Parts: sequence; structure tokens; C-alpha cells
Amino acid sequence: MSQSELLILGATGATGRHVLSLAREAGFKIHLLLRDPGKLADETDKTNVVEGDALDATILTEAMPSGGLAISCLGIGPKGPKAFYSDTAKAIVAATKAKSPKQVVVLSTLGTGSTEFRRTALLSGMFKMMGVSWILDDRAREEGIFKQSGLPITVLQSCLLSNGKPKGRGTFFDPGEVPRLGVMGPMISRADVAKNLLEAVQIDPPDAAVRCLLP
Repeated sequence: MSQSELLILGATGATGRHVLSLAREAGFKIHLLLRDPGKLADETDKTNVVEGDALDATILTEAMPSGGLAISCLGIGPKGPKAFYSDTAKAIVAATKAKSPKQVVVLSTLGTGSTEFRRTALLSGMFKMMGVSWILDDRAREEGIFKQSGLPITVLQSCLLSNGKPKGRGTFFDPGEVPRLGVMGPMISRADVAKNLLEAVQIDPPDAAVRCLLP
């Protein structure tokens, strides 16, 4: 399969829907892994859809286009499962080993893993208030799994997300170069994140295990 083929994980989510729309406009041949294809009923007739859960390495491998590209915008609610991101990382690694995609980009959270030193007080407080502090730790484990794999998988850590209109913003930083974020930290729209995800997944060859996205 060609590099123009793209698997999107989390395409029914708030950010994933933007990725899907932009990828469609860009002419990618889209592959989706959906737990509930009915949530994208208007897309399934135009797309290669596999029904199943991204935690299942066998199903994820089936959905992954050989030699293509993949973007993950997967997210989970406060009830967990509390190893969701690290367990999904293991499935993504297995599928990547089996299908040898050119590049995989996984959307994550700035202030976790290699950028924990830049975690803002607001981020910590917000996650604690919502009862999801475990996500910050699991994101760090997820990053470690991808790094240890040695595979072409990039973790794209984003700052706070909004549902605002796209403004064409987004600058990539290496983890050690992320500037101080202040108490609250900057915010970027999901639409702009989607655009930057598509740019990051097309960097050939992949040049970083972790990239950080700021407006």
C-alpha cells in the first residue's frame, strides 16, 4: 500500500473529526478503526473501516495500512481503564512491527513524560479536579513504550485544546526547548492541532521521538 494511505484512530472524537476532514480534503485514502461505525455513518461508505477496539493488537494490525501512515487521537474518560494509553501503545507497537508504516503520530499531552518539568499548576489541578490524574502518569508510560520500541512512532504533545476556529497556528519544539508556560499555559484549537498532526505524520524520515506543539 502507498504512503498516501492513512489510518486514523479516534476519528469520532473532537480532534479526530478534524483530522478526518482535513485528510479527506488532502486526498488521503482513509482507513478507520471504529468501535461504533454508526457514529460516522456518513463516512463509512467512502472509507476502509474495521470495527473493533484499538486495545486489541490483532484488530489494530488488521486496520493498519502496510507501508502507510497512522495518526492516533484516542482519548478516554475519567473512569478509565486506567492503563488505557499504555495498553493502546503496546497494541500500536505490535501493529507497527507487523505492517511497517512509514510513520505513526500519537497525540498526547504537554507536561507529561519528557516534558513533565513544564507541567503547569493549572494542568495538574484540572486533572486532579476531574479525577483523572492517572492520565498524566499513563501518558508517561505510553511515551516510554514508544521510545523503547525504536519504531517510527512520534508522540506529539500538545498544549491545552480549544474548540475555536482554526488560525493556522502551531510550532514544533523539542522537549528540552519548550519555553516556560506560565500558570495557565497557551491554548490551541483542535482544528490547528489536526493540521499539525497531518504535517507531522508526513515528515520523512521521522526525525523525533517526541515533538511538542505550541501556538
